[in-house]
Order: sequence, then C-alpha cells, then structure tokens
Amino acid sequence: VSILQPQININNPEGFLDIAANGKKLGRIYIRLWGHMRRGQNFLQLCLGTFGISFKLSKLNDFSMIDSPGETIRGGEYMSVDNPSIFESKAILENLEWGGDHVKPRKRGLVLGSGGGEPAKDSLFSICTRDDISEVFQCPFGEVIDGLSLAEKAIELRSEDTKITDTGVVLIT
Repeated sequence: VSILQPQININNPEGFLDIAANGKKLGRIYIRLWGHMRRGQNFLQLCLGTFGISFKLSKLNDFSMIDSPGETIRGGEYMSVDNPSIFESKAILENLEWGGDHVKPRKRGLVLGSGGGEPAKDSLFSICTRDDISEVFQCPFGEVIDGLSLAEKAIELRSEDTKITDTGVVLIT
C-alpha cells in the first residue's frame, strides 16, 4: 500500500496525464476515475507507478474514428520493468470489468478500456473526444474533468510522437 493511499479519494480518485507532442508540452489532462471499478483502480496504480511501472513516457498516439462520432485517442502501453525498450499492456490487477453492466453510450470525455477485454491488453485505455450515443463503449471507467481540449489537440496533430511525459494523482487537501 502506498503512503499516499490515505490522501486519495477512494470513491472518485483523480489521476493526471501530462502530454507532449513533437517535443512540445501540451498540458495536463485530469481524469476522475470510478473508484468502485477495478479498471479505474488499475489505471490509478499506473498513474502512481506503485509497482514500478507507469504510463510515464508511454505513447498516446493511436487515433480512431478521426473527425467522426465516437472519435478517440488511445494509450496505455507502459515500459517493461525487465526491458525498457519493450512496451507492455497487461493490467496490474486481475479480473478487470468488460461489457455486461458496464456498457455505456459513447460520450465525449469518457475514459474507457481499449484492450477488447483481453487480459494481455487490459492497461490500454482511450479518451473519447466526440459523442456517438448510437454506439456503446464496453467499459468506461472514468471521465476527463479538465484538459479534454488537449486530447483533441493531440488528435488534430496526429503526431506519432505524442507521449505521456508524466503521471500522478490529485491528493485530498
């Protein structure tokens, strides 16, 4: 257990991702996680780096449905502890939610699992930047509360060099 754990809102913890594209800082995206979901807890642990791995220095550059309803940007591969030149996407926690009661309409600002429900890809996540309420996401686990325009900017740039330069959590004050 992290020493920070008592200072984190357990019901709706907030994590952040600092992002940059083409070597230029874009800013910080704040994400409120749904603390009752294991997928949200997994994301939080990857923001904290509790187990020696984190989203820090990973890419945020996989774009889907560009300029269309349901548009997303995806990230979530982290550097392997054993070999930093290899990126992995396995979840830290087991038995993450997928489908069923967790399905929700595609709404702008949602943060969702993007690994297809496959444990080997369960750290993958996407941020939705355009509504498409006629379609659903299989497992949203949080929402962007500030900085969504930065995800939109990253999609607009379509740079292969879009990265998460730092991660962390917002502490209760």
